[in-house]
Amino acid sequence: MKAIKKQTANKTTTAAVMANEAIAVDTVLKRDLANAILIVSVVLNLTVFITWLVLQVTSRYDTQMLGLLFG
Repeated sequence: MKAIKKQTANKTTTAAVMANEAIAVDTVLKRDLANAILIVSVVLNLTVFITWLVLQVTSRYDTQMLGLLFG
């Protein structure tokens, strides 16, 4: 009888540990996804900003940029 109770307790403990691990993995995946989106956003924003800055500082690339965008 004690062996059955011990096995049941072990199964319950194992199930609880697995549930906690699943929650932890889910939390880590959500955090990783949020970080990846943030990094992509920062890179895109920096690209747009640097392009805008170059176009404001010099008129040398205006024709090439217009041709790239609308050509």
